Amino acid sequence: MPTNRDRPVARAAALLAIGLLAVGCKAKAQATIDGADLEQRLIKELTDHDFPAKVTCPRDRAFKRGDVFTCNATGTDGTPLAITVTQEDGDGAVAWQMSATFIDSNRVIDEVKAKLGSSDTYTCPKRWLLMKQKGDIATCDVHQGAARGKLVITLQDAEAGSFSWEIKPG
Repeated sequence: MPTNRDRPVARAAALLAIGLLAVGCKAKAQATIDGADLEQRLIKELTDHDFPAKVTCPRDRAFKRGDVFTCNATGTDGTPLAITVTQEDGDGAVAWQMSATFIDSNRVIDEVKAKLGSSDTYTCPKRWLLMKQKGDIATCDVHQGAARGKLVITLQDAEAGSFSWEIKPG
């Protein structure tokens, strides 16, 4: 599954420390993950993978190494996608992992052409194909001269992003 590391811009949330004496009040800043900035970074990555989506992340998560939280994405087609975010350190560096794999259809087509040596034309619905679990299938059209067929791509291992393919008539 795709993962990414990023350092979102931190913002300080003012926390007032109320002392016993009114004159001794101090403000203490606690650094937090900027949820809105993280959302924008995730939206960009998803859009780069042909998955335009709305993303929501928790607000005001204090910097804490090892803290894990979930951002939720919903594609414009209604497809839900969970994104697990882990704080790498106490300074706002994060890594994220998506609950799906994006398979590059261009990579698949290049592999097919290299193996078959064909000059057939392949048309996939998107460059990046979203697949969530082993056995998920995506299809692309194949034009072999006047004949038509389907390139069937099957996800074999979501974590490794491995796939198999076959060409079927029709």
